[in-house]
Amino acid sequence: MSVTAPPEPAVRVDRLDGRDHRLDGLRALAALAVIITHVGDWTDSVTSPHGAWIQELNVGVDVFFVISAVLLYAPFVASHLDGRPHPTLRTYTIRRFLRIFPAYWVALLVILPLSPIFGLRGPWQWFSVPTLVYTYRAAGLGANIGLRQGWTLVIEISFYAFLPFYAFAIRELGRRVGALRAEVIGAVALLIGGPACFWFASRDAWFQLPSLLRVLPPSLGIFATGMLIVIAREAVARMPRAPQWWVILGASTVPWYAAALIAYWAICEKIGISPTLAALITARQQWEQHLLQTVVAACVVAPAVFVPAGRSWSLRIVGSRPLAFIGMISYGIYLWHIPVILVAQQLAVLPAQLLPRLLVVLLPTLVLATLSWVLLERPIMLRAAART
Repeated sequence: MSVTAPPEPAVRVDRLDGRDHRLDGLRALAALAVIITHVGDWTDSVTSPHGAWIQELNVGVDVFFVISAVLLYAPFVASHLDGRPHPTLRTYTIRRFLRIFPAYWVALLVILPLSPIFGLRGPWQWFSVPTLVYTYRAAGLGANIGLRQGWTLVIEISFYAFLPFYAFAIRELGRRVGALRAEVIGAVALLIGGPACFWFASRDAWFQLPSLLRVLPPSLGIFATGMLIVIAREAVARMPRAPQWWVILGASTVPWYAAALIAYWAICEKIGISPTLAALITARQQWEQHLLQTVVAACVVAPAVFVPAGRSWSLRIVGSRPLAFIGMISYGIYLWHIPVILVAQQLAVLPAQLLPRLLVVLLPTLVLATLSWVLLERPIMLRAAART
């Protein structure tokens, strides 16, 4: 019986060459989904009978989280399974800092004068928003300060800080139970613990998480799916031949995308969340939404790792040059689409319909994101790579 070849070796963290085009393509689709969600606000798409299908595209944020876990945890898994040292903490920290903060600070300087809604008031906000810790204080949870979408960046930064310490703990556990078993135990614990923390962060829970634990822990289940995906890939890469379960996982994209579509349908049609009544969402609805969004994100990302290159036409499209390029500049898209929306609102050039409004926002956003990548992000990352 023929089996698929072992997967290609993991791409190193922060490499600017040798990028995974399929994951970049997924980043592009996730960025587009997030823009559609934000552009869809205050349009007829929100009040339409199926408005949830537009508003729930914020699941793109979860897709970004899963991709981050796949790419950032891969070097740690490889070091555990091979018995090699971890990537150096200094290199990891410098590259993560430079990847996020310079471009973020530029966008922040632009957006603050555009709208008083997002302005900073008081010493805490002036410190916490530029340093991306502002949602750690109870008063900052869900606050409209800084970038509207910045709360997701606080979660991402928190995961960056958490990951080396988690990897150290897993290495210590691996000395007792074996490296691969420790990896699976740790990721499954996060997969279970994350949704539990999400529930205890809700207002209806009998036990209330302190504010310091309401930022990263509720999202750890989402990151854990990406960690499990990369653990499976790295484990199979070190086997003499791919096991049958890997062959089944990589046989086709269809079951993965079907599961993602069913989960997305359940979010939009079965939970009962209305875009126009978001303030009335119950804790149970929010928890179910969170679980299903995790399923959607994991099932969208998994085929890009499990299904061999060349087997799927859909993955060839995802990995095409145009989408891969948009995915490469997706951080700039994330940062700049809100300032573009604000400027367009102030100039009164935003159409009322979703599609024309999307075009008005998307085109200048792509231009700004490209400039951000070419003039700021890529030069900084190249310099960081040369010095670390």
